[in-house]
Amino acid sequence: MKILVFSDSHGAGHYIRDAIQKHEGRADALVFLGDGATDAHAVFREFPDIHAPVGGGAGKISDIYDYISEHYTEKLTLHDLCFIFGTNKTSLCRSFKETYGDTVLNHINSLRIRDAKRLLREQKLTVTQISEELGFTSIHYFCRLFKKETGMTPKEYIHTTQT
Repeated sequence: MKILVFSDSHGAGHYIRDAIQKHEGRADALVFLGDGATDAHAVFREFPDIHAPVGGGAGKISDIYDYISEHYTEKLTLHDLCFIFGTNKTSLCRSFKETYGDTVLNHINSLRIRDAKRLLREQKLTVTQISEELGFTSIHYFCRLFKKETGMTPKEYIHTTQT
């Protein structure tokens, strides 16, 4: 994993642009420490495949929401989100809950259960395959969460959609 770290707060965009081009845009993660977020944001728009934690601000929590919406089927933890977006768990959880009225983990799980229902109705995959496809690390946790959210097990849900 190639990680680039920047700490210049003024004119950071110039340094970031040069580093990305030097590494042919192949950094797995970029960490930006400083307050030159405006310049940095402009650079990251040029390199959309690289996720970069830059500065704070009102748009940050919506960036996290968008990131979750695109990556919820992957193994995604609070620690990962904090690292990617350069924040801490307390701030992330508080801001997310205040903005969206739900916790980060509940939101991720809601997206996964929504997709699980669709995949169960399609009946092309087994319950285990669906669990793995949606980023759950345990079939038991998936089934327990599914029952908590829907009031029935995945198998019971399949039977109700067949009638």
